[in-house]
Amino acid sequence: MKRLTWVLVLVLSVAVFADTIKSVSPNNGEVVSPLAATMKLFLMMPEDAARAALKDATLASRLCNEVKSFAPGIPMQWAFQGERSKIHYELHVAENSHFRDEKVIQAPHSRYNLCNLEIGKTYYWKVAAVYQDGTSIESETRSFTVDPLTPRVLNVPNVDNFRDLGGRRGLEGRLIPQGLIFRCSGFNNNSSDGGKTPGSPRFTEEGLRIIREELKIKTDLDLRSHGETARMTTSPLGEDVNFVNNSTVCYAPTFTNSGLEVMAKNFRVFTKPENYPIAFHCIAGADRTGSLAVLLEALLGVERDEIMRDYVLTSFFCTRPHANGDILLNGLERFGKPEEPLSVKAERYFLEAGITPEEIIAFRTIVLGPGLQPSPVLQEKMTMDQIFADFPGEAKIVRPVPYFTFSEQMTLAGKEMTFGLPTWGESPVQKALGNDVGGAAFLLSNRTGRMEFLGLRPRSAMTDADYAIYNPMTKVAYAKADGSPAWRRDDFAQFKMVLPVGDPLVLVVVPGDVPADCTVAPLPELPEAPVNYLTALSGEAPVLDGKLDDAIWQLEAPLKLNDTEGNPKKSAPAVWLRTDAAHDTLYIAVRLPDTTPNGSRRNQRDASIWEEDEVEIFLAASGHSTYYQFVFNRFNDFFDGKKTDASWNVEEWQSAVSQDDEGWTVEAAFPLAQFNFDAPLEINICTTDQPGEAHYNLFTTNGSFHNRAVMGVVLLK
Repeated sequence: MKRLTWVLVLVLSVAVFADTIKSVSPNNGEVVSPLAATMKLFLMMPEDAARAALKDATLASRLCNEVKSFAPGIPMQWAFQGERSKIHYELHVAENSHFRDEKVIQAPHSRYNLCNLEIGKTYYWKVAAVYQDGTSIESETRSFTVDPLTPRVLNVPNVDNFRDLGGRRGLEGRLIPQGLIFRCSGFNNNSSDGGKTPGSPRFTEEGLRIIREELKIKTDLDLRSHGETARMTTSPLGEDVNFVNNSTVCYAPTFTNSGLEVMAKNFRVFTKPENYPIAFHCIAGADRTGSLAVLLEALLGVERDEIMRDYVLTSFFCTRPHANGDILLNGLERFGKPEEPLSVKAERYFLEAGITPEEIIAFRTIVLGPGLQPSPVLQEKMTMDQIFADFPGEAKIVRPVPYFTFSEQMTLAGKEMTFGLPTWGESPVQKALGNDVGGAAFLLSNRTGRMEFLGLRPRSAMTDADYAIYNPMTKVAYAKADGSPAWRRDDFAQFKMVLPVGDPLVLVVVPGDVPADCTVAPLPELPEAPVNYLTALSGEAPVLDGKLDDAIWQLEAPLKLNDTEGNPKKSAPAVWLRTDAAHDTLYIAVRLPDTTPNGSRRNQRDASIWEEDEVEIFLAASGHSTYYQFVFNRFNDFFDGKKTDASWNVEEWQSAVSQDDEGWTVEAAFPLAQFNFDAPLEINICTTDQPGEAHYNLFTTNGSFHNRAVMGVVLLK
């Protein structure tokens, strides 16, 4: 009995003094976030609250300077009881409870921040105390789930603004996989010697290991200019990484021809499976990177508010306001109807850039998986491509021309001219192709937002035979006034139709009979008069004093400017257009409601007054590319220029400005003879209200006040 007692005492003594290790946090089954608390709070804010936060200088500074763009990761903690000097820690992490393909981390202390886990995923973990002789003791196994809040923000030492485009819902509710597409700041610094030598790498040794071994980046898409990269041809990540350098634009220029061209180059990188995983970046990962990210996310079907949230998260590195994101998202809105999803508008953007439906489908298949139903826009484009494949040559028999529904004589500064409307601000002809049997096919697209009219003019190659004119998309063949679908050379003067706004129109003109699958119908009726022009009524010259009390301003109600999206606003500036009886002088008045005055008196011609509260007036002659710009601030300081030549000065003008507690008013007079216009007058009027850069325009400028194509014709009465 005594011997048994001693054995029990010995066993209990060993148990009391045995080493132990146990998990502390996260708790088993806990949902944990890898984000800093302030970052998470910002991401969960409604958009209006987030906009207000970034407009607050103190909050914006904190976001930019204190939180930065690194996610601190998930804090792991455990407790060891024993002699610490005899052991080291191994943290085991896996995606399954059996710890297959586990990751083992050597941890110097009893806590470790676990970074770069996939959001929304459950992980299993345990920790081991490993003795010098190789034996070990382990804690119990616990699990935790990473908060699915997007975006997935990564911690790559010395490479800011690193995040994953995955984890979000896209088309048909499909989840965008993580680990395929990353956005970040530059992997190396910009050239510091004028583009002669590439800048030094930014990443640390551990950062490079994460990029190559954990993220497994195969393609480095660099959006910087060749001056910034010094035309380097090899990625700083290594020679085995595919390196592509496309000098890229951002914001409003994204929607120009050059912007479309470079974005098409960038997009094609994402259409090849062998390029993945892909990281794209500029230098800060903000503007150019942000612009491409918006386009890719939109095309994948990510919701607008989620796209904006990803864009403005850049504020945690270098503050970028929502207004810049608005430029991108509003720019995409122009590629479709309000009720259409953003993904369809992104399709039209890339199609206009020259990307094929097959390339868009390839990208979506790589990222979202096979089996996605092509949208009607893609199906329509593929049908068009099949149609135009039968017309490989030059269209020789007819050509599309503007058709004027009416014309009248008008005097402008003593010159008699024909006022015909509408004119094509830009040609709607996207394609004009022919075949070897004397046929022609045209793709026409009216993107001006105004009513435009189409005619067909015969060329010398047109023979004296019967031709059919039809739309192969709608299967409608057009008949002449007498009901016959057989068009001969002399009949083409009858062909007059309205170009639909936004929707593409395909016209085929071929010799012979109407195709059997087409229905014959008359041409749609034309409106009696065009609607896309302004009128300037005539009256007695006003006294220019900045007050709108002269009789000429009372002739009719003013025009209201629109916001940058083309929407009317009750608080928008108002504009009056008038002329004298002889149509020699143009009078313009602008009233700007404004209770937040901004700007200062310059007393200097051609100062940079467009940076404050200002009015900009643009004048041109219809059909000419040259235009004239005039800018006024609330102190009647004056800037003038000819197209992009700021050194040009107008010879004659008068102006006056008045201010009150509710806003300010500009009156201006421009004698027209000095411009030597030989065609009807075109105009646009734009305003800026600071602070906050609230922009308004008479004709929507698509991001640039200097957009010549959107100026509208003014009929002087």
